[in-house]
Amino acid sequence: MTTTLLLLRHAHTEANEHGSTPRMAGWCDIPLSDRGEAQLDALRRVSLGELAPLIYSSTAPRATRTAAAAGRGRRIVPLRSLREISCGEVEGWLVTDVARRHPDLWRRNLAQDDPDFGWPGGESYRKFRQRVLRALRGIAARHCGERVLVTTHAGAIAQVVGHAKGVSAARWECYRPANCSVTTVECDEDGTIRVLDFDRRIVPGVTAAAGARRRAG
Repeated sequence: MTTTLLLLRHAHTEANEHGSTPRMAGWCDIPLSDRGEAQLDALRRVSLGELAPLIYSSTAPRATRTAAAAGRGRRIVPLRSLREISCGEVEGWLVTDVARRHPDLWRRNLAQDDPDFGWPGGESYRKFRQRVLRALRGIAARHCGERVLVTTHAGAIAQVVGHAKGVSAARWECYRPANCSVTTVECDEDGTIRVLDFDRRIVPGVTAAAGARRRAG
């Protein structure tokens, strides 16, 4: 029997606020931006159809807050295995600082040709993919035949889609969805994963200005 998993990327964070200088936001706690807060407001009014009574979420606050907004009172089950990739010693650093202080590592990362690459003290892309796939297959096994909402991160969703498309785990830039978008996949009882819909925008038109107005009001 097939399980349908709706992979919801968390709302926009302050790590995305600086244009060309985002942060290495893996396991560290990054607050939502004004745009993210507005996305949560919009998400509370969006219907995702009939869902299982449980929502599974990364333990990162940016993900659990998004899950709560989308869940309409459903119980949230936090799973560490749904977190973003661990960036180890460079967690929270500006990307520009990583490139300046670790140029060789930065070039290796940009090459996207080594699935065993990982930041010092962090997690390799290969192990990251294995972790996320194991988590999703476990969820699917517990909810055979159901539609289940899973709130996670861009990197995790990219790894799931990359696996289904036969793309190396090193290709972290492929299939990165937008904040608060939904990617729908099917998981068979044998663990086979198929992508039905990628990066569907469910809260279109939300801007940072809208979030600022909401807070001011």
